[in-house]
Amino acid sequence: MSLTIFDDIYNEIRKRNAAGGFKGVPYSDEFVKYVSGYYGLSIDLVKRIIQILINAHKIFSIEIIAEDKARDISRVEGYVVADLVVIRKLKSFYQSELIIQYENEFHKRLMVHQIVKEIFPMLRSLNNTDIGKVANLAIMLEELERYMEKHYDEFTEEWKAKRLAYEISISNIDLQLERKQSQKGKDDGQGSPSVKDRRKKRVVDAPQYKEFIDKSKSYPLERIFQIYGIEFFLRVQLRNYKFDYLKELVQAKKIKRRSDLLLLKNMLNAVIHNRDKDQQLVQYEDAIYSLMQTVNHHLFVERE
Repeated sequence: MSLTIFDDIYNEIRKRNAAGGFKGVPYSDEFVKYVSGYYGLSIDLVKRIIQILINAHKIFSIEIIAEDKARDISRVEGYVVADLVVIRKLKSFYQSELIIQYENEFHKRLMVHQIVKEIFPMLRSLNNTDIGKVANLAIMLEELERYMEKHYDEFTEEWKAKRLAYEISISNIDLQLERKQSQKGKDDGQGSPSVKDRRKKRVVDAPQYKEFIDKSKSYPLERIFQIYGIEFFLRVQLRNYKFDYLKELVQAKKIKRRSDLLLLKNMLNAVIHNRDKDQQLVQYEDAIYSLMQTVNHHLFVERE
């Protein structure tokens, strides 16, 4: 098994996206099992490969069904390649479908953006319903389209190739794939560091980390953003479990640009996606979902 697995999984997602319609967005509950069985990889390894593709801006992950433990509902994501042509085609379908389903459900016909404004506060109660799934896709596909248009330089083939190589280099995925060939399951050896240690190590190893920590104590937040950028700032806070602090910043509109909120939302999705690998996250579960709710509120309810 070689690193071409990244291309194989990406191409499978693109092929399904190209099919359009309701089959145009593969759901994680089916897709991960399919890839696992087809390529003989563990579920955990497939999820890690998909997350690397997300981090490298090769694909996007969209929450379609939110986890609801009280109703025994598991989180389900949908995967879409980071290609404006594909995203616009899928967006058009799901927005049209949202208009139809909304009219059938509420017996009135509105424009799609009127529907989004009206339906957003109800999304939690519509979780795991047909209209709820369509609404999540219609909303997020439009957000992703805007994000790509505004940050087009992060979606060039050159940028994505460099980022993919970097994400693979810090993941040890290549070693896991090699081990998969010879001895299954050996990668969880006694001496391997915990996920929490690895998360901390990656941030601490960044050359600017110590300088960032020192300056954060005395520099105003706006200056920190200018020096290090919003992405590095968010990564540090999330890796240090500062979910409540980030919530305060969003509520105070210290983080308010749509692109920054969407970036935070995507990074939070990655945290949720990988929480089973870091037991430390269990105690922050309420804070994580509270932050996600706050981000969604400022993205969709308070937008102009």
